[in-house]
Amino acid sequence: MSENVLGVDMDSKGFQCVLIDPGTNKSVKRKYLNMERTLMSFLSWIKNNDSPIICIEGKNGYSLPLESFLHENKYPFYSISSKQVKKFRESFVSENKDNEKDAEAVARLGLALYQQNQLDAYRAIADDKTLIEIRQFSRIEQKETERRTESVNVLWHSIHYASSELYLFLKGFNPDSNNENNIIQNKGILNLLADRPDLTEWKNLSYEDIFNSMGGQKYKGRDALAKSLMEIAPNIKSISPSIKTAIRLYANQIKAQDKVISELEKEQERLSEGDTIIEDMIKYKGIGCKTASAIRGEIMNPLRFKNDDHLASYAGFGMKKVATGNTVKMVPNSSYNRRLKNAFMTAAKNLIAHGQRDGGDKHLCAYFRDLKKNQKLNPTEAYKRVARSWLRITQRRWKVAIKRRESEMA
Repeated sequence: MSENVLGVDMDSKGFQCVLIDPGTNKSVKRKYLNMERTLMSFLSWIKNNDSPIICIEGKNGYSLPLESFLHENKYPFYSISSKQVKKFRESFVSENKDNEKDAEAVARLGLALYQQNQLDAYRAIADDKTLIEIRQFSRIEQKETERRTESVNVLWHSIHYASSELYLFLKGFNPDSNNENNIIQNKGILNLLADRPDLTEWKNLSYEDIFNSMGGQKYKGRDALAKSLMEIAPNIKSISPSIKTAIRLYANQIKAQDKVISELEKEQERLSEGDTIIEDMIKYKGIGCKTASAIRGEIMNPLRFKNDDHLASYAGFGMKKVATGNTVKMVPNSSYNRRLKNAFMTAAKNLIAHGQRDGGDKHLCAYFRDLKKNQKLNPTEAYKRVARSWLRITQRRWKVAIKRRESEMA
């Protein structure tokens, strides 16, 4: 392998290459699509150029097809984070961003790291394809859940605009209502709104009409809910055709999104079968496959973190030192994996909720009570401390489980 360095910047269609010769400082630029034919052409080209050192911006994103191809052909390469590339490009290449400048920045940064004998730390190791799929499905499910939340909010606004009395009833703000705040996500309500979006017609419907529009099945509470809706229906005034359309469309959209999320969760469960770390997390009351898969997918291999402090920093629970003159202080780390932090915060809240309700982890519950009562922390900060504590406990369990499995397979 030569000392020439090839920088690669990825996009959704393919990748831009810049090959730099440190002796002459000349560069050669090429562009390829993510196709088998062009990837083979790329491999021939780099072999004809003395097999340069390949540095790629990012990992397991748009670069996944190229990474898989290089791993399959046993060609080593190095992955450099987008944040490092951006800082280097703005300082030494150009403040203006395009694919060629990014690829050149990757190449020159890789060359600098190579000349300082620091490039080995960025050597890419092939990740388990199942773990990559777990992470991909977890992220897709998270995005679909976010879109569903947006749809629910739009539906709430449409109902409020159509009838403030129905809005108060469904929200549980009406003194005569025993509904919870998420009643709009009830399948019966969604069926009714999708089937009968003209709320002013409800006063002309019989109990059987409303009950059948809600799905017609004898679920607990549906009978009482149908009767309550009949009582407030006469108070609903006329609404515009556009609001009727919005109510119908978003009620149907939420129902469709529920089906998509359900299918994604089933696939997550299938992918997670046999994974030691996910199975270990699910043993805790309050941790389901969805949260465990999100954590597993973002961490990938726990052994890549030197200790639990490193993992805590990556998950957003660490602190960093900031020195200004003679002043030294610790501030929260702003560079972290936000998906992983959200998953750990969800886990912490569920652990405490289940621990207080049906005998979960008593030590974490006692720690949470102490943080709030004796240390006077607000709930969010207390949950952060619980998440950090659970992270420390589970990472040690994971390492033991992985090493035991590796010894069994040896």
